[in-house]
Amino acid sequence: MPGNYVTFVPNMPAFDLVRRLPRLRKELDKRAERLAAACNADFVASHEAHDPEWAEGDSLEGYRTGSWDGKTRYRATVITATQHAINDNLRDKTLIRHLGVLYG
Repeated sequence: MPGNYVTFVPNMPAFDLVRRLPRLRKELDKRAERLAAACNADFVASHEAHDPEWAEGDSLEGYRTGSWDGKTRYRATVITATQHAINDNLRDKTLIRHLGVLYG
């Protein structure tokens, strides 16, 4: 019916508070760790198949997590920390392929 409108008025201070809750921080960190672990497992298996001696001077942790308080919310990231991981991600789209672990 014309004239029957619902107006949504967001409670921004409450919304900002929720985005910084310790429980949410833990969940974001946990999901980032799961993604990095899945990427690192694939990364190691991929390189062992191509070059069994590749890890003798290289880090097995090519994908690493980071987190910080942003301007408006807490953020967690997974990055490619080594050149081997950068090449692996470019070649195999490792981060994209493993995004499903965030929702499992």
